[in-house]
Amino acid sequence: MIPRIRIACVHATPLAIGPVAEAFKRWAPDWECKNVVEERLVALQGEGDAALALFLDVLRRAEAGAPAVILTTCSMYTRRLPEVRPLIGKSVVGIDEPMIEKAAEAGGPIALVGSIEEAVNGTARLIRERAKARGRSVDLSRRLLVDPKICTQPAGVRELEEKIRPLIQVCHAVVVVQASLSVVEDFFTGAEKEKILTSPRLAVARLKEILEGYPS
Repeated sequence: MIPRIRIACVHATPLAIGPVAEAFKRWAPDWECKNVVEERLVALQGEGDAALALFLDVLRRAEAGAPAVILTTCSMYTRRLPEVRPLIGKSVVGIDEPMIEKAAEAGGPIALVGSIEEAVNGTARLIRERAKARGRSVDLSRRLLVDPKICTQPAGVRELEEKIRPLIQVCHAVVVVQASLSVVEDFFTGAEKEKILTSPRLAVARLKEILEGYPS
């Protein structure tokens, strides 16, 4: 019997667990998810040596569970991944990395929607860097900052959908920075939904590429 593929998911907030679990249920139901939550990561906001040391410690805790891949869901730490990857024996994927790449590819006016200002700013920096490397220009001036718990109730998700809809009309893409807000994409269809970039769905696709043929 082939064992289930185990993915270790490193979270800075429990709010990210549900959307990632739902993404696995939809697009990779045979995967097993092991969640590692460290809320101190939020307080440190990815800045400085203390944040890096804590991030590395959490990744090593996740690695101890012998996962096939480690998925990190805190967007404030995506920029620190190049520093920690050489120190971890497993592949480490930032949940928003495929989303950032897709936004950079879209170019032009791009809106960012998030619940943590530093995370929104950090994602904007990464999109700008990726776009420059591709020779693309981006306008990241449109930002929408919302309550972190807005998507914990159906009424909040609907409110977020109403806030995002005008942005779709004037932007090439709308980047939903936090995984905890990604459920909002279900309110859109067709061409509008294509413009909504959320991290869980795109990350699952990236993990499938990495895990092709696993286990050998």
